[in-house]
Amino acid sequence: MKLLRGSKSLDPVPVLQFLPERLEGMYVDASEGEDRESQRNGESLLHREWAVSRASRSTRYAATFALVIVMAVSSPGAAAADAGELLRKNDIAALEATLGELQRQFEQGSVSEIDLRNAYRPFYEPSPEARTNLFRWAKEKPASYAARLAEGIYYKKQGQKARGGRFISETPRGAIAKMEEYYAKAHVDLIASKKLTAKPYLSVFHLLDIAAQEGDIDESLALLKQANRLLPNNALARDRYFHSLMPRWGGSYPEAKAFIESAKAEHLPESVIMQLEAILEDDMGEALARDGNFAAGRPHFVAALSLSKKIGGSFRDDFLSFSTEYLCPREPAMEYCR
Repeated sequence: MKLLRGSKSLDPVPVLQFLPERLEGMYVDASEGEDRESQRNGESLLHREWAVSRASRSTRYAATFALVIVMAVSSPGAAAADAGELLRKNDIAALEATLGELQRQFEQGSVSEIDLRNAYRPFYEPSPEARTNLFRWAKEKPASYAARLAEGIYYKKQGQKARGGRFISETPRGAIAKMEEYYAKAHVDLIASKKLTAKPYLSVFHLLDIAAQEGDIDESLALLKQANRLLPNNALARDRYFHSLMPRWGGSYPEAKAFIESAKAEHLPESVIMQLEAILEDDMGEALARDGNFAAGRPHFVAALSLSKKIGGSFRDDFLSFSTEYLCPREPAMEYCR
């Protein structure tokens, strides 16, 4: 197995942040009115009416709860449930409902790959209490897509943390062994999760991330093809695979440029092409700057950051660490650094 040199995490971002804890109080006045009317018409009628009222209220409660879940993920980046808080509270029903609805909307095309990825960020580094709840959730609900995916993501992130960011030649054997241990656990969960939903794109994305970091070129390409079948115009999986084509990871610039031309031939969205071009410019700039030629690298950094301004979102933070770290401390006032 070929191991790659360390790099920063490639998938940070915002989280889900909304879900009411109680809805039943919304119907208290109406139900009390029904019960008072029942009292005026005799005890037996009270029981009959109370039963009807209770059933009606439960139906309305369930329907409204479902509506709130849908509303919560209709704009996942701004008004969705805080999955980390729900996990900390061990509110598994709400967590399952929220992430399940998010996955359903993703599969219908109304939630983006970025929003879906962001929703699982709280599982990257949960608190000890939340981690215990995560393990219990996955153990008690092995057929839950959200649970298996969340646990798999947690193990993947722990593997990256154990590996660290140093060159492989500088990484202690113990750290590599720990990384492999966590990645093996992540594989079990992520592969199992692929069978639990119709469109397990995020599972494939994280498996691709692991394969790329392990230097498994064939597996990385196979997983990219899976991701493309699941989400033909995706950017995340393509960006992650493309990053592994850089010379520092054993690829080459001709390979990378050929990949961009192939993407253009597929008539992919312009935003996807721009992301690939920005990643290439970022790496080319760093290679020159690392060799002591910052002046030659600067135009590449400017090109990468200028593209990122057009792309928007969290792309710059996710994939352009070199340009950001080399150029923006020197030129913080420039438009492309703001």
